[in-house]
Amino acid sequence: GKPTAVEVQKALQGYQAATDTKLRTVENTVSFLESKLGAATVGSLSALEERVLACEKRETAQAEQIQNLQEFQTKVDATLSQFSREFEQLQSTLAGLDTAIQQVNS
Repeated sequence: GKPTAVEVQKALQGYQAATDTKLRTVENTVSFLESKLGAATVGSLSALEERVLACEKRETAQAEQIQNLQEFQTKVDATLSQFSREFEQLQSTLAGLDTAIQQVNS
């Protein structure tokens, strides 16, 4: 016939216990996955951060190289213009000598 109140109560308690166990299993699985995924995410994030830092270091190094090249270029330009001035002075000195020699020869 019909189940008694005590039997229904026991069945409900059994069902509740089974449900609690399933819930705990699910919670454990979720927290396990969270810890694994969290660690993996943190790991890949720090790897990304390292890559970004490495890129920034390379950019800084390249910027310094460019600056060094520009400074070198400036020095080369200064040396060339100084050489150019000295060359002009030499030419005028030679022209003066030429004139003097011509005057002596005439």
